[in-house]
Amino acid sequence: MLTHLGHRRFSVVGVYRPCEDRSAKETDRQPYRPLCTQIQEAPVRRIVEGEWRPGEFLPSEQALAQQLGVSQGTIRKAMDALESEKIIDRRQGKGTFVAELTQEQSVYWFFRLLRLDGRRIVPTSGNETVRLQPVGVRAARALGLAEGASAYEVLRTRLVDGQPLAFERTVVPEKIFPALD
Repeated sequence: MLTHLGHRRFSVVGVYRPCEDRSAKETDRQPYRPLCTQIQEAPVRRIVEGEWRPGEFLPSEQALAQQLGVSQGTIRKAMDALESEKIIDRRQGKGTFVAELTQEQSVYWFFRLLRLDGRRIVPTSGNETVRLQPVGVRAARALGLAEGASAYEVLRTRLVDGQPLAFERTVVPEKIFPALD
């Protein structure tokens, strides 16, 4: 799995495009996805970017509907899905909050791994290497950095039942994480 993390980019989560930004060329269009599924990405993006933190109140469904230019019913459906995925918590009479996760839960928050019998898999960390190095063209573009800027590369193996499942490569700018190693 290839993942680049940056101050404002996270490749595992899709990119939400506001309603007024729907003028893509016919050849650039993504396959059809229901509006409610697209709208789910806006709160997730805000959480990933740190705009909304764990335990923080979210705006009302009415306010979110107005911000995103959709109906309150569409927002409610998207929020129902986020609640079922344990990304948000709803508390009757109190409001909606960003869910607070344990470290173990947060590792695989944005994607699900299941065994054939449907049981959830939570991988463990295997070998990990962290090194500071200049970024290449592709990483620089993804992170909005100049080619050759310093960034940390984190290489990690994820294990399930002691066996390698995934290899991760994460690149983060040194200027945002100055003392990572």
